[in-house]
Amino acid sequence: MQKLPAYFLFFLCLSLYCCSSDDDGMGQADLPDLLVTDASVVEGDNGSTAVEIAVTFSSVAASGSSFRFATRNGTAIAGEDFAIADGGTVSVPASGRLDLVFQVLGDLNREEDETFEVVFSNGNGVKTDGVVSTITITNDDERDNPFSIPEEGADSPTEYPGYTLAWADEFDDPSNFNRNFVQELGSLYNGWGNNELQFYRAENTTIGDGHMIIEARRESAGGLNYTSSRVISKGKKSFTYGRIDVRAALPAGQGIWPAIWMLGTNIDQVSWPKCGEIDIMEMLGHETKTLHGTVHYANASGAHQFNGNEVEVEEGLNGRFNVFTVIWTEDYLEWRINNEAYHRVERSTLGENWVFDAPQYLLFNVAVGGNWPGNPDATTTFPQRMFVDYVRVFEAE
Repeated sequence: MQKLPAYFLFFLCLSLYCCSSDDDGMGQADLPDLLVTDASVVEGDNGSTAVEIAVTFSSVAASGSSFRFATRNGTAIAGEDFAIADGGTVSVPASGRLDLVFQVLGDLNREEDETFEVVFSNGNGVKTDGVVSTITITNDDERDNPFSIPEEGADSPTEYPGYTLAWADEFDDPSNFNRNFVQELGSLYNGWGNNELQFYRAENTTIGDGHMIIEARRESAGGLNYTSSRVISKGKKSFTYGRIDVRAALPAGQGIWPAIWMLGTNIDQVSWPKCGEIDIMEMLGHETKTLHGTVHYANASGAHQFNGNEVEVEEGLNGRFNVFTVIWTEDYLEWRINNEAYHRVERSTLGENWVFDAPQYLLFNVAVGGNWPGNPDATTTFPQRMFVDYVRVFEAE
């Protein structure tokens, strides 16, 4: 093989060195730097709070360039503490400045300050390597009881003779919420079939201080004048038979209608009322000592039927906790308040109309207005809140 002259090798190496130090032919060292600020924001108790970071550039030559950014977990977790964001490809404006907005999610959990990061990459005409902005979420849950959660009321045990605890949510860990529940949103079926006045939103549910808090507010959304939440376990958790205990404190006021109930998981196939409905608890906000327990079903022709009872609770259902229970077997349904039975429906009573041998899922909601409670009036104050301390489902051994 013929050897190359030494001077040729020298110029070849020099050429390779020059190319490697300027791989795009434009001089990376001369590209404008992408510059970012850090930021901090007070968390808040519910909903979301906006926080901005400023993006600038070391030279006006950056105009027309582009980059990408995305959030990254730190001690704060996406979906729990902040809303995940992926900005896609962002073009640099002529002004050479951008303000990027991120949403921090409020809660009632007393915890340390947390951080997450915004990572920049894929710079085209700007340098983005290693550029990171840190956002600090300052915790503000030092108040002992910011939502005035009731401190008195009845409680129930975590075990019963002849039963095994099959599933529970104590609402101590906000990350459990999305594993167990989903939000049913909007205002469907002519106000959910009852001419109700609220628009259901996820923002009206807060998990904090060991409780699920559903808040009804007087505010406009979806063309309606009130908002609230409807939380369901459909597609997440369902049950057939057992003992269901729910410890909750209820809201009050004319036109306020809290409910804790169950529907058959086959509702999408057979519709209501053929799927069956078990109302663990209902209360009308102007009658805070009257508890209703009801079962809904269809007769042979498909027409709606129901069997219910009410009981007066001397201590009241508003401003204190009570334990609402349904015991569900193959042969009967029994309703209890603080472990005292007040209603029972036998399978033999319903006969062929008994449809309660199939799985049902849970629902928690606070309605505003509707055919049964009537509408709010001048005496109704907002916000109104339902506090759920826990839900426990026991299976018979």
